[in-house]
Amino acid sequence: MDPTLERIRSSLISTLLAVTQHPVSLPLLPPPTPYPHLLPTELDLLSEYESLKRLEFEKTLAQSTLETIFSISNNNDEDDELAIDELERLQHQLSEARLKNQIKTRAVESILSTQPILDVSFPSATLSDPFGALSSRTLQYRDDLISAHGKLAEAINQLKEREVELQIERTGVEEENRRMAERIRKLAKKVQGVEVEEDPEVREARRREEWRLRVLRGVLGGLVVGSGVDWARDDELAEIVLACGEE
Repeated sequence: MDPTLERIRSSLISTLLAVTQHPVSLPLLPPPTPYPHLLPTELDLLSEYESLKRLEFEKTLAQSTLETIFSISNNNDEDDELAIDELERLQHQLSEARLKNQIKTRAVESILSTQPILDVSFPSATLSDPFGALSSRTLQYRDDLISAHGKLAEAINQLKEREVELQIERTGVEEENRRMAERIRKLAKKVQGVEVEEDPEVREARRREEWRLRVLRGVLGGLVVGSGVDWARDDELAEIVLACGEE
């Protein structure tokens, strides 16, 4: 047996035994046989087919994007918002398609790289065999992790894009607040320098009321003085009389 294959087989056996944590009786392996694999021509055809499908999809999205851009330039202002939303939707589809293509490429490369090794190390392994079932579950778990990692990466990219949009909105709001504050400051400065003119009718009514109050105080002071009461000894009466004298 090839030393390299023997070393790979021994490493896989020790790893599986450590995971299962119980002894497993290994069957005698038959002599190594050429594992099934694709011919170089078939690999080239698969690669070209994948490239063709990817280019066709990107071409379709590019054409839709150009049509949306042309519609933005030709439509009026009312249709601009709808056209921009359509462009953002196409960009999201493009990024999602690229992510799916990356995940698919990783899965295909992983299968092409690991399946021949498993076929050589365990040529008789099936899903009912402990080694075959364990290796199948391990590979499936790895593929699930790759898919989950891709979805998380897409979600993180969407959150970053939303963060940039919110930062742009916040910058616009802050700029609007600065303009409003500057306008309020200018208006306050104008108000401070303006003198409020009193209404002539209000001024005349106030003057008449002041004259009436002055007359009433004079009459009241005369009554107190002419009554013969010693008003000088009474603080309230003295205040009334003296107030009349000051006016």
